[in-house]
Amino acid sequence: MTTEHRHASAMTESGQGLALAVCASLAVLLGRGLAPALPGTRSGIEVWITRIETGSATVPSLAAFLAQLTLLWGGWLCMHLLLNALADRGISAVVRALMTLSGSLMFAIVALANVALAPLTETWLVGIAACAGTLGLLASILAFNRPSLRAAGIVLMIVSVSGLLHVVAGLLALRASSLAHASEFMTARILATLAFGVGALGLVFALYWVIHSGKRLALALFALMPPALLIYLSLLGTKDGANFFSLLAARTLNQLRTHPDPLVLPAVRDMVELSAFAVGLLVLSRPVTQAPVRVAVALALISQANIDVPLCALLFSCAALVLISHSTEISKISSLR
Repeated sequence: MTTEHRHASAMTESGQGLALAVCASLAVLLGRGLAPALPGTRSGIEVWITRIETGSATVPSLAAFLAQLTLLWGGWLCMHLLLNALADRGISAVVRALMTLSGSLMFAIVALANVALAPLTETWLVGIAACAGTLGLLASILAFNRPSLRAAGIVLMIVSVSGLLHVVAGLLALRASSLAHASEFMTARILATLAFGVGALGLVFALYWVIHSGKRLALALFALMPPALLIYLSLLGTKDGANFFSLLAARTLNQLRTHPDPLVLPAVRDMVELSAFAVGLLVLSRPVTQAPVRVAVALALISQANIDVPLCALLFSCAALVLISHSTEISKISSLR
């Protein structure tokens, strides 16, 4: 492949990734948060009853469409990058083998989850988490060798570690619940707290990275206002006589939370998880950064380290593969100079 063809292919992949990041954020927010929150939401205000019932039918359909679109889009990008890497002799055989094995297995399990009539078992979910985590760690190691990619590599490594800790905490909590071991369940919550702390560290680093070089403090504050407003409404929704919007906000945030619960205040937890979407989209507007790097960081943040969730695992794998592909292209350009 000539240099011009590689550049055109990279631009296409970057454009696909930018659009995928926006579509994915809507799919996750609607599919995991708003759509499950609408059914049964009643605030006692009759004027909203019809709107709630209409939304209960419309929003899940939109969420399902966006989820399917994200899965197809992300699946295409994932396989495209894997096939390109497999044919690229500039990548070491060990890296190509790890990429092909992890990426193909993850893609197969996600495709199985999409057509399965029942939720996947813990074994399959651990499988996709291990594959996505492997790709993320591999991408971060390769990115550390390039100063322009180091920040993205740090974000992906942090998200990988947070996701793997979250998976271990979930498995431990499940075992503790089945055996009624209170001490083991507390250990699971401590691990979940550690996973949350690591993820929050990655979010703070990404936010600093955006603000520091891009000088976009005002835009960052503006991007964090919707999460803060939603959390404020959710706090009002826990009180008696809450209105429709407050009740819906509270139910939406409850649906977005993962288990086991970390040992932090719910409002703090919600702020970090919602801010990941805002910062992920904010990264896409960072003009001083190359498009593949922006795509990788944005998709990693939007996945929120939930690498045991098929859709989020696919998004994070796409982030890792985009960063690996870009680091390989930089290595080739450097070798030609």
